[in-house]
Amino acid sequence: MSANQIDWDAGQEQGHMNPLVMVHRLLRGKYIWVCPLAIIFGLLGGVLGYMSQEPQYNSAGQIRIQPSLPKVLFTTEQSTATQMFSSFVNTQAELIKNPEVIQRALESDEWKAVSHFSDIKSVYDVRKALKVKTNRAAQQIITVSFNDEHPLVSSTLVGAVMDSYIMQFKNEGSIDIPEIRKMLENREANLIADRDNFDAQILAIAGRYRTENLEPLVLNALNTIHQLEAQREVLIDQKSRYEQRMKIDDDNSEPLTPEQAAEDDPMIAGYLARKMELEEAKDEMMVAEGLREGHRDVQRLTSMIANNQQRIDARLKELQSGEESLILVDDDGNPLPSIEIINSKIAKLDAMLESAKNKSKKLFEDSVDLRDYRAKRADKQASIAQVTQRLDQIDTESKVKDAEQITGKISIVGRPITPLEPTSDPRIKMAGVGFIGAGSLPVLVVLALAYFGHRIEYSDDDVLSGASNGIIGMLPDLGDSLADKELADASAFAVHQIRSQLQIKNHLGESRVYGVTSPAPQDGKTSMIIAIGLSFAESGDRTLLLDLDFIGRGLSVHFGYPNAPSLAESLESRDTIDSLIHETEFDGLYVLPAGFGDDERVSRLSPRSVDALISHLRTKFDTILIDSGPILASVEASFVAPQTDGMILVVGRGQYKPLVKKTIDYVHALEGNIVATVFNRALAQDLRQSSNSMSVHFSRQISRQQEAVDGRPSMRIGPVAGALFRAKDTPTNVPVSKGAES
Repeated sequence: MSANQIDWDAGQEQGHMNPLVMVHRLLRGKYIWVCPLAIIFGLLGGVLGYMSQEPQYNSAGQIRIQPSLPKVLFTTEQSTATQMFSSFVNTQAELIKNPEVIQRALESDEWKAVSHFSDIKSVYDVRKALKVKTNRAAQQIITVSFNDEHPLVSSTLVGAVMDSYIMQFKNEGSIDIPEIRKMLENREANLIADRDNFDAQILAIAGRYRTENLEPLVLNALNTIHQLEAQREVLIDQKSRYEQRMKIDDDNSEPLTPEQAAEDDPMIAGYLARKMELEEAKDEMMVAEGLREGHRDVQRLTSMIANNQQRIDARLKELQSGEESLILVDDDGNPLPSIEIINSKIAKLDAMLESAKNKSKKLFEDSVDLRDYRAKRADKQASIAQVTQRLDQIDTESKVKDAEQITGKISIVGRPITPLEPTSDPRIKMAGVGFIGAGSLPVLVVLALAYFGHRIEYSDDDVLSGASNGIIGMLPDLGDSLADKELADASAFAVHQIRSQLQIKNHLGESRVYGVTSPAPQDGKTSMIIAIGLSFAESGDRTLLLDLDFIGRGLSVHFGYPNAPSLAESLESRDTIDSLIHETEFDGLYVLPAGFGDDERVSRLSPRSVDALISHLRTKFDTILIDSGPILASVEASFVAPQTDGMILVVGRGQYKPLVKKTIDYVHALEGNIVATVFNRALAQDLRQSSNSMSVHFSRQISRQQEAVDGRPSMRIGPVAGALFRAKDTPTNVPVSKGAES
């Protein structure tokens, strides 16, 4: 598709069209039989709708959900407001429609007594019509209602459902529930058994130690272990001294120095310390008092130092002698037991220590078990107290009952009654629905057929406006006579209007050439070209009607030149062309007929020859109208479209929309320009409802002001041209309104 072609699928016009306007367009011309059909179908639908329903009887009951019950002694969930009470009420409302509740209601004796009056057979039938509502203003109340054709059925079913709900959920929110009581009693028995078992364990441990307080025994056992370990450490230290002495004797072959011996022998260490004290005292005395070696105090200290050295030497001699009978001393100078005695004491202490540790371990484990048993017993005793208190609460608080002796927070406060009058009558509503639904069926069918139809019925069809031109004209269907003077005059005004707009566009006053074509034969193209030719001639233009429809040759036949010489053979001969032009009986209107047999000479046409012909004729005439035949089936039209100043497209009523679309696209593809679209053979009603109705209005004014005059209809030129010819002799020319778009 070229740049000039139309995008027919864009649907811009329809996208912005008012839906009511679109419906009106689709129903135009069909109201006369669509409306009676709609009324007939609507009446039938209304009758069927009325008969399909029965009056409904509504019965309702009320259930109360109390937030709390009076307190007797204890504060329980009965005597306190339920948390999220509205949610709790909504849950109870859903439980009323529980399938088990409804099934129990359908199995009740009261329902079975009236079930033969109803068509209810299953739980689904009840759930579908049963209404359960809560009230925001009164949150405690749940309303249960049911509609049925029989009043006794509605009241009985509501009562049965409420009774079934109460039987199944009457203990909801109650503190005294047999299952809970039994569970609490079993719990209490189990707790007591566990507590007694812990008591037996505690007594067994206390019997072994003859006391339940094991803490002092544990402390005594730990002290005994610490004492034995301290004694063993002393013996181990004494033993290590003997072992070190033996190791020194074995490792040292040289004599020990006093300092080496002092590391293992406390006696020598003491002697060395005494020696250092005496030497320091001597030095201090000599320095401080200035005494000499000969002073008696100095000599006394010197003698004491010598005696101490003799003791050191004697002790070193004893240590180096290697005699086993030598006994070591401790830090205080006390002699140590022999190595054999020390080893014997260590062995005894190890046995005593092992026994003490085993006894302490057992005692500690029993102490831990005893503490654990006591804690567990205390927990069991506390749980027993809670269960006992709960049972006491149940026994005390469950004595609170409502007026109907139903324990708990749920009760019936309003039982359903049998209605005496219908609550609603859906027959009228269904009659209205049936009337509207059935009555709309023929309208919808007609709308669908019109919407998907492929023929053009009215001048305001989007296909015609899609030709991308500013001039849209409309001509009525006059038949073969001019009996309807108003329509004839209106058609004449419409032709003049198209002609005037074409002349207005030609603001330079140059010679203009227009091609006239149509999507297919029988669209009224020839009649249209004669009519518009007459209009141009009456306006003072020297007008030529050129017949280039070598197949149809409508202009040639209508003007009486069926056997004219060949036009195809004379296209390039100007003198010959001039000789083939004939005057008509209308002033200023000329015709150039197609020659006899030109249908076989169509191959002689070419863009050059057509251009030469049009160029020559432009010099002789003000306006040239070319009958080019249907463009989709005409070779001549294909040459004419790009050579003219514009194409006038004539579309007859009932023409196929796809064919019109294809025609417009084809003209644009040839780089032609559609300057006007004429909708031919329009209905009189379409003409009167369009903007051209102003022409009808003017024609009526003329008919009231002057007598009817006899026209001179020429059946050779068609009814529209005859209307223009008759209008030519009318004393007063009435201007037409601007625009002819329908």
